[in-house]
Amino acid sequence: MKCFYPLLVLFLFVQWSLGATPLWNGANSGMTVPQVMEKFQGSVVPVDPSKLATGATEKVRIQSFKYLGREFLVRFYFVENGLMQVSLHIKDPGKRGELVQIVDAISKELSLSFGSPKCQAADNGASLTLQRSWDSTNPRVSIVAVCFGPTDELYDGGFLNLNYQAAR
Repeated sequence: MKCFYPLLVLFLFVQWSLGATPLWNGANSGMTVPQVMEKFQGSVVPVDPSKLATGATEKVRIQSFKYLGREFLVRFYFVENGLMQVSLHIKDPGKRGELVQIVDAISKELSLSFGSPKCQAADNGASLTLQRSWDSTNPRVSIVAVCFGPTDELYDGGFLNLNYQAAR
């Protein structure tokens, strides 16, 4: 037991000195692929990894995660060997009206931790784009949702991404 406390202090100091940012659900920036896979049961190495414009590459995936009653695909993005971003992608965005309600529910939940978001909406008739962002926080948190089709009756799909990104 005498060795445990100095090791714990050393571990916490290393984590602090590396500037690890809590991202999502116990995932911290800088974690390695094995650390992420050990932390999250059901995580897999994706067969078809995606790559972000920032150069970050998806190296770990959770196929199904429930959040606020909806099912999401979770992607863990790495720069070099360190975790940089976690993205949740809704599997079934529902119709236009449902997607707006989901964005509002997620925004309300995130506001409890991160304060009020910057909000943007653009509706050009053929599509609706909703954005919420908490840019001044670390991690930076954002929601991007797009609905295609002017009404629920003429709905032609859409998507919702919820992103947790470490500030560089």
